[in-house]
Amino acid sequence: MHAVVSPSVSVIITAHDAVATIADAVRTALAEAETAEVIVVDDASGDDTAAAAETAGRGDARLTVICCAVNIGPAAARNRALDMATGDFVAVLDADDFILPGRFTRLLAIPDADMMADNILFVAERAGPGDLPPAPPVSPRMIDIDLAGFVRANHSPRGTSRQELGFLKPVMRRAFLQDQGLRYDETMRLGEDYDLYVRMLQQGARFRVSTEVGYAARWRADSLSSRHQTADLQALHTAALAHLAVDGMDDT
Repeated sequence: MHAVVSPSVSVIITAHDAVATIADAVRTALAEAETAEVIVVDDASGDDTAAAAETAGRGDARLTVICCAVNIGPAAARNRALDMATGDFVAVLDADDFILPGRFTRLLAIPDADMMADNILFVAERAGPGDLPPAPPVSPRMIDIDLAGFVRANHSPRGTSRQELGFLKPVMRRAFLQDQGLRYDETMRLGEDYDLYVRMLQQGARFRVSTEVGYAARWRADSLSSRHQTADLQALHTAALAHLAVDGMDDT
């Protein structure tokens, strides 16, 4: 009788000047039973981010820390980690966020999906894994996301709270990324996640989202996503035009 081998996850964390938060990201990633490896790419930080990540790993052989000599941006840094990843699935974790216990067990139980995501819990900037109140009961429900629905769900009406699906951090099947030759667009420093998810859906990826909460995101007014330079917006606009150039996108 052969033992059943559980799917494995490569957790990718890109970091820049994240010494205050990187430890929570590393520790909660390593705490997941399905985590095969945690790859931290320190994108030319000016602080002790790399050392803090190593300390948080406490000698765990699953942790690899790479230091960039110059800042290459989150997309390029993630691609560097993707090229090293060996797990069946890839999970991107922001350096100032953390994983809630049992997240991968729940997500990997979702059948017939190339991208599996869950709800995000937004917490205060100084909140940590030990500071969270008990989660309110949620009736687990699965939602299938198609290309048209995903694109529409990333345009919040003016005056409403932002709930774009592009904020989600799905666990992605690595073989799908490999087979389709998909990587992050390294010209982008804004919306690079959204762009990759759209291109995955255009290539036929099956995207399923659970209503359960599994990912905690710290809310910071000065986060990278809130600082838009003209070049960043132009790169996002260029990516959107490329999406529209794909056959069948006119009606989306």
